[in-house]
Amino acid sequence: MEAPETFTCPPVAVSGDRRADGRTSYTARGSFRNAKALPQPSSRHPGALRQGPLRPSAKGVAPGRGPALRARGTPGLQQGVPIAAFVNIADLIQQTIAYHNVRDVCSLKASSRQLRDTCSGDAFWETLYRLRWPLEREVQMLPDAGWRQRFVERLRHARETFIRRSLPALMRKSRRRDGLPDLRKLHEALRIRYSMSIHARNAPAAHLEFSQTSTQPFDSAVCLRCSFASLQVLCPFRLRCVGRSSAIGREEVLLTADVDLDAWGDAFVNGEIKFVRSPCGRLLLAFWTSSKTLAGMYVNLTYKHIFQSLWPDCEAWRSLAGRPGSDDLDSLLGLHGYSLLLTLRGAKTECFANTFYKVAAFGLGRGRAGCLGNVAVKSAPCVVQTQQDLATSQQNSQEKSRPSAYCPGRRPDAKFHAEVCHFEVLAPHESGHQPPFPCVRQPGIVFQTAAFKSVLSEHVFVDATVFDEHGHIFWSVTCLCAMTSVCPCESSMLEDRHVQVDFDRQVDFDRGGGCRGTSQVQWICVADRGAAHLVLQLEGGVAQQADEYEGLGSKLLQPLPRLNAISWHPERGFVDNWWGSSYAATDSSAVT
Repeated sequence: MEAPETFTCPPVAVSGDRRADGRTSYTARGSFRNAKALPQPSSRHPGALRQGPLRPSAKGVAPGRGPALRARGTPGLQQGVPIAAFVNIADLIQQTIAYHNVRDVCSLKASSRQLRDTCSGDAFWETLYRLRWPLEREVQMLPDAGWRQRFVERLRHARETFIRRSLPALMRKSRRRDGLPDLRKLHEALRIRYSMSIHARNAPAAHLEFSQTSTQPFDSAVCLRCSFASLQVLCPFRLRCVGRSSAIGREEVLLTADVDLDAWGDAFVNGEIKFVRSPCGRLLLAFWTSSKTLAGMYVNLTYKHIFQSLWPDCEAWRSLAGRPGSDDLDSLLGLHGYSLLLTLRGAKTECFANTFYKVAAFGLGRGRAGCLGNVAVKSAPCVVQTQQDLATSQQNSQEKSRPSAYCPGRRPDAKFHAEVCHFEVLAPHESGHQPPFPCVRQPGIVFQTAAFKSVLSEHVFVDATVFDEHGHIFWSVTCLCAMTSVCPCESSMLEDRHVQVDFDRQVDFDRGGGCRGTSQVQWICVADRGAAHLVLQLEGGVAQQADEYEGLGSKLLQPLPRLNAISWHPERGFVDNWWGSSYAATDSSAVT
């Protein structure tokens, strides 16, 4: 294939030698004037070349510090030999594409006819094979198989080896100092990239790739941020979030949602933005109140859900979240030895992060019946994550596919009742003392783009991961929660424990005591229906107008809230399904 006449070679001299195959081999020798294969420039032209050092530029050549070299308008450059005389274009394209990954090669193959022919050749896949595995001298040749099939078989074998050998070793290395799995480090080692597709009515599908700056990993979950400036999306539409691991070589759908504002229920408005939370709690969507178009979204996914979707049923997954074996010796099986990894955060930063160890059932000394009871939760904090993932996983295991979360277009019932086991993760503080776990910043979510900024001061993302006594993931959830002044969860444990604070205790808001205010109680509740419920109590101070102290003037001082109490209520059926116990059949006398 010869290049068009507009593509000319740089002004270097070449000499041509006829090879045995009939082609001419060009070799650069001497200067431009001594070239045998190039036409000499006319001496009558005012832009004739003169000898001097050359350096590359946008025009091909440019004068150096030696004698003047006027390259512009030179007939020698316009009448030079095409670049195809020096370089084989097909070989150059083949060598360039060979350094791309297989995904990019498939995309280039569908872009043009020339690239399709180049990427389909057997010599190209041989080059790709040699570059990918250069240490293999002897290749296992399959009968009647081309290099493309050999590359695919070798790649499949390498990925199976990684899942069977390297992944369990990576699991053993990815440990924290306390012995629990380091989920964030494991997520980084798998090199996972995320993308999203939006399918709206009477509109072409939009595909978006999340960059590294749009992906924020935390201890228990990862947050994906996306804003829409030029893309106009109206409800209803279907949303799919896809994750692709370069280390494992898998691409699976992680989240699917049918977005419909009328079916998703109530929303809250902050300025010109209307925020809507999905029924599964993983999605936070922002719409413009004027045009009702999508302004942005937050997607939150737990590491357990991501790994469950990308990993097959292998040894590494069983060591991370596999169910333990039966134990007939422990009479309190499943009621002790838990660890809770808790994070309260916004979209980019954390306001509270801590790990609580040796979590046991409340009133365990009085017997198993003392920790069993009932709860009644309002509809606002209720989400469906774990049971939906389990149902999808069982359904997809029969269909030979991987699980993906689905956000249905319906809201839960007005009030949810469940039989649970009561766990007290953090007991209330003693009278006259402050809670020992303060937040590092004010809870809230900042929704900011290049066009607007909105702050949700009464909402926070809650990430919780519970490990059992064997270090396996027992329960994991991520959800958008609202902070309320009244506890939305009613349980016999809370009534018995009287989780309160000293409302008459005064708190000094500054070092000099110039501003004093009373305590304020805020509740955060997330109820994963069919799995477990988590109730948090924060103690904060009411913002008061401070006196002029240290240059503060009359600014309002807002003290950072402190975590006062944490109660966790796993449902009995969920505990029995994990440990093989029979707590659901036990009749408890404590009923709300």
